[in-house]
Order: sequence, then structure tokens, then C-alpha cells
Amino acid sequence: MLSLENLSDKQNMLLTQLSYESDVLKGVYEGMTLYEIAEVVPDNGTKELILDLCHAGLGSLRIKDVEHDYASGFGAIAFTDQSGNTGFSYRGTDGLSWKSLNDWVDNLSTMITGTSIQTTQAEAFFDKNRDVSGNNYLYGHSKGGELSESVFVNNYSHIKGVHLLNPQPINPYALSADQLAAIRSDKVDIVIVERDY
Repeated sequence: MLSLENLSDKQNMLLTQLSYESDVLKGVYEGMTLYEIAEVVPDNGTKELILDLCHAGLGSLRIKDVEHDYASGFGAIAFTDQSGNTGFSYRGTDGLSWKSLNDWVDNLSTMITGTSIQTTQAEAFFDKNRDVSGNNYLYGHSKGGELSESVFVNNYSHIKGVHLLNPQPINPYALSADQLAAIRSDKVDIVIVERDY
């Protein structure tokens, strides 16, 4: 039975990418498994990622909720496994285009103040969808990694693991001593890949 508790590094890193499809999956595919989505999603980049996730053994994950806010740039997907665990994949910055201007403004705000519109949205999305028993896992790449870090340090006891790919660093000067200890804990898994902005 698939459990977020026992995924491979490859599976965890694929889940950091799921949130980049929040604009496509919002409002249409909630409640469906990745296998079911692969059968009906249009043949494009989204289908390719969903098939990659299925081929990696993640097809039974069920989409619980999807949020995509064009105004702020925030995107996230909540999903559940067959064991009742809940995962959250937070979307990173969408490259260097006019579409991502709000992401870059939010990145700057987070670096300077330690908070932003998107960090508030990430917290609200987690609160809305979290497993109340504490069986929650966070995933994120780049800006999505920073959003995962922010949610994690504020909800440490309710999160079992955090898997990040090239995360934007969280502002350490905005953290309490307990939050700094949390971000340095064994619950956090960070993978760094070269040549990724």
C-alpha cells in the first residue's frame, strides 16, 4: 500500500513538481487519483508529469484540493495516500517571464520581512486540508520550498516530513529559536541540483 512515509528520493522529488500543474488541475480533477487523471487530462506537459508520477508508483495518490491564485502567483495541491497521510506540494516561481512577476515580488518580500502574501496563503491552505492526526508531508521546489519551510516552522508537531528541491531559503532572522531548531531537524530533506535558478 502506497504511503508518503516510505517514498524514495525520486518519488519525493517528483512530488515537488506536482504543484506546477495547479493552474490546470484546479476545479476539475479534485477527488481523482493520478491514474484517473492520466486517462482524461489533455495530451500536454501536464499529462507527461502525471504519467511520470504514475510510472514512479504514485498513481494511487488522490487529489484532495487545488489552489491557484493568478493575482499573487500562489499555487498548491493537497493529496492523500492509501494510508490516510496528506501531502502538500507548493508551487515555485514560474521562471523569468511576465507571468512570474508577482512571484518575484513575493520572493523579495519574504527575503526582507520573513513573510508575504503567498506565505499567508500557504498557511491557510495547510490549515484547510491538513490531517488532524499530524500525518502531513510537505513538498516544494524553489519558492515552493520556502513556502513549505514557512508552513513547517509554524506547524512542526503536525508535520512528519518536508522534502525540498533547491528551496529558496527562509529568512533566519525572522525565526524564533524553536523555529530555527525545527528547520535544522531530521524531518527536513533538501536536495540541491546545479543549474537551477
